[in-house]
Amino acid sequence: MSNADTIRTAVDAMNRGDLDTYSLIFAEGARRWTAGVGETGVQESLDEMRGLSAGFPDFRLDTDALIDGGDTVVARWRARGTHTAEFMGIPATNVEIDIPVCEIYAFSDEGKVTQTWMYSDPLALPKQLGVNVQVG
Repeated sequence: MSNADTIRTAVDAMNRGDLDTYSLIFAEGARRWTAGVGETGVQESLDEMRGLSAGFPDFRLDTDALIDGGDTVVARWRARGTHTAEFMGIPATNVEIDIPVCEIYAFSDEGKVTQTWMYSDPLALPKQLGVNVQVG
């Protein structure tokens, strides 16, 4: 299985709500960097994803592009879902979100993700939900 196939299979599991299977692609101690947030461990990222799944029960990543560069995979996703429950203190709005995301995954020789970099507009979600965010 190629590293791109590993990402595709893991995201398919996540889209079914199976974060336990999704988490298996990550090496112990893997780090994740998110634009506008900074660096976290995988467990913190999974906790955030659980919160996202609670607020957007139909949350999914749809593939725009998946590029396999061997030990690095680049994915361009559309993060989609409907805000039907409270999320980060924001009551349900029933708004459907559609946010472009780019992720870069670095793989170990053992085929596990050691680092992830996630790029998207950090204000896209609040904007789509109609929430005013003060910057600066």
